[in-house]
Amino acid sequence: MLNFNKKPDRISWDEYFFKIAELVATRATCPRKSVGSVLVKDKKIIGTGYNGAKSGEPHCLDDDPES
Repeated sequence: MLNFNKKPDRISWDEYFFKIAELVATRATCPRKSVGSVLVKDKKIIGTGYNGAKSGEPHCLDDDPES
């Protein structure tokens, strides 16, 4: 029998935003040190960012033959 009163397992807000930051980090242009960030206010995302060279500049993915 199905229990419709049971609450589904949900991650915390902190975990939720941390997982998004991990995903944002995959856009970083340096695999040696990928960093992602999520700016949050009142449980709403107001911005994201990741590390890397300025737009149009070479980055370590271009310079490092082992990456």
